[in-house]
Amino acid sequence: MWHNGLPPQRGASAGSLQRRTGPGGAAAAERFRAAVQGDPVGRYAFALGQQPFQARGGFTDMLDGLLAQLRDEARAGRDTEKVVEAIAQVLEARGLAQGNVNPQLVGAVLAEDLAGEAP
Repeated sequence: MWHNGLPPQRGASAGSLQRRTGPGGAAAAERFRAAVQGDPVGRYAFALGQQPFQARGGFTDMLDGLLAQLRDEARAGRDTEKVVEAIAQVLEARGLAQGNVNPQLVGAVLAEDLAGEAP
């Protein structure tokens, strides 16, 4: 079952995620998912915990880890419409990060979007 618009991770082992994204990206994606499923304070705390620069580094690794998890959800056939929507949102955030937009801003907006609380 989905909580706040983002599916809980199922099916992928931590090892398979690390092989695809690196250990930092997989772990950061897990922390991001936990923040999204929490309250707004936790989401903003996670976003503000990101470096406000170097969006193409660790922040992009976290987004890649999140994409790997969501793709696993899509392959498993769980609530495909919502998973595809979440993948599109993460890809948009990744594009912004590649354009060197502030990771704190991108992270805050993505967390709210995935939590289903965006206006």
